Amino acid sequence: MSIEAEPSTEAESNEAPSSRRSLLTKGAMAAAVATVAGLAVAEKVSAGNGNNQPMAQGAANINATLTTSLAGGSTFLVTDGGSETGLKSSIHAEQSVVDRVGVWGNSTVGGGTGSSAGVLGRHTSGTGYGVWGVNFGNGGYGVYGQHNESTLVGTGVLGRSNGGAGVAGNGSSYDFAAIGSGRLNLKAGGFANPPAGNFAGTIASDAVGNLWYSPTNGVFQKLNSSSGLFFPLTPGRVYDSRQTLPSPGPLVAGANRTISVADRRDALLNTGAVVEANFVPAGAVAVSANVTITGTAGAGFLTVNPGGNTTVGASTINWKADNQDIANGIILALNATRELTIICGGGGSTGFIIDINGYYL
Repeated sequence: MSIEAEPSTEAESNEAPSSRRSLLTKGAMAAAVATVAGLAVAEKVSAGNGNNQPMAQGAANINATLTTSLAGGSTFLVTDGGSETGLKSSIHAEQSVVDRVGVWGNSTVGGGTGSSAGVLGRHTSGTGYGVWGVNFGNGGYGVYGQHNESTLVGTGVLGRSNGGAGVAGNGSSYDFAAIGSGRLNLKAGGFANPPAGNFAGTIASDAVGNLWYSPTNGVFQKLNSSSGLFFPLTPGRVYDSRQTLPSPGPLVAGANRTISVADRRDALLNTGAVVEANFVPAGAVAVSANVTITGTAGAGFLTVNPGGNTTVGASTINWKADNQDIANGIILALNATRELTIICGGGGSTGFIIDINGYYL
């Protein structure tokens, strides 16, 4: 009687544990990869969320209250940084002006008695720069400051120093160029009247609007004042009562005549024709004049006032007899339309001539 052996199950018993181990190993690896990836994502999203947390590219690093420092010659370099969505329009109304931003300093807190800064450059020892802007392109700016609110007051760039220049410019064509409106606002009252001290090369204004320049230390020259800056002229005739134009004839006692000094007239002919318009330009506030009386009769005086003013407060020139020719050099104030009013006082009459050799503007 033969007995058949049952099929062996050794292969099954050997294969099952191997397969289970293989599945376990693959599953563990997949789970580990998934866990690591999840941790990486979680770490990236939360990077820098608070103090002593790592910073990560592409993540919002927020809520830190301590300063992160680089020391010992470390440099943080950004080349061709790309603008964040909406950043260009928030910096400048024209998006094409700012395509890329290497470093963006953003300050949103301000007001009250304090201040805040988007970027602060600080230098603390020896010669150097807190902020150094360099431009190697054809055109462009090393540093560009802009205040972008049309309804609010602000400043594009503010330089402040307690012991030197607040802002220093060093250029091959201009150290400083006003390329916007072209206006330069000097603080009223920045200097006393007259200024004092060693400030060679300084231009400054005082509280009443006088403009001063210092050619050398301790010396200041007034460039202009409320009475205007003087411009000399080659002498020219603006009025002669002996000529046909603009209003001929002598001036008699008690009468007055208003004349314009704007145009130079022909002094050689008797027509009084205009030979140079705006000889004294618009905006002139006074003129340096020579007032001459001629063909006098009796005795009297002339008072020369700004146009329209007929008040006699003092005499400009006097005569005491017939047929006198007398001249007097004087500074005469003008009205807004470059006119003078001449009043004749006393008991006589006279012809008169006015020549101009300069004006105040």
